[in-house]
Parts: sequence; structure tokens; C-alpha cells
Amino acid sequence: MRITATRHPLRTLGAAAAACALVSAASAQTTYIAQGDLLVVEFESGTIPGDWTETVSTPGFVGDSFIRWDGPNLFNQPGAQGIFGFNFEVNQGGEWILSMRNRHENPDATEENDVWIRMDGGSWVKTFSNKDGSVGAWTWESRFD
Repeated sequence: MRITATRHPLRTLGAAAAACALVSAASAQTTYIAQGDLLVVEFESGTIPGDWTETVSTPGFVGDSFIRWDGPNLFNQPGAQGIFGFNFEVNQGGEWILSMRNRHENPDATEENDVWIRMDGGSWVKTFSNKDGSVGAWTWESRFD
């Protein structure tokens, strides 16, 4: 899974914290530093927790591998297990936009397409992709509840 946060230069500081939610946690080992208007985190570079599996089984991924959730449905239990933690540093104000490169295979685009994100112990936010054409394809679509 690759997460990027990009700074949108025409907006205000208000959304910066929410946009980078997925990549901040106290248990992180490495600090990722924004370079200009871009912050990129490769989840495979950290310790892979719980029921996530590192694999190369589906073509089209970026890097040496990708991760896949092989655990139970945790739709009503955000933060119950399989939590990644990453420290990041952003020194430039503005609105940051979180994008997550992802793929899901369920023929119903509204199923099996969620992850939960949060920053600094805040509320968990459901993040998902379900637009037409997203099933069986790698996309950067990221929507938030």
C-alpha cells in the first residue's frame, strides 16, 4: 500500500492534520519527512502487523511487493487489530490531501474496500474507494466518511 499526502497550495492550514491521518502513530520506527509538496509512505517498509500479508500475487503494484488484509471484517471495530504506525514531519503549512493507492476485488464496489485512519489518537475515519472501474484495478481514489 502506498500513501501519499500532497499539499494543495491554494487552501488554508485547517485540513492539514486530517489529510495525513494514516501515517502518524507513536509506535513508528522511521520518520518520513515531506519533501516540498509531497510526503510518501510505503507501508511495506514498516513492520507488517496482524493479519496483513506481504505479497506479489497481483500484477501492477509499485515497488517490491504490496500488502493485503487477510483478516476478519472489522467494519464496526476500527483500531481493533492490524494497526500500522508511522511518524511523519510536515514543515509547510497548507491543506494536505491524502491519497491511498489501493485495489479491491469484490464485484460489489461498495464491499471489502475500507481501511480506518487516524492521527495522534484522534477519531478513526473510514477511508475507501468505490467509484466505477475501481474493482480489480489499482487506483489512487480515496474517499472519507
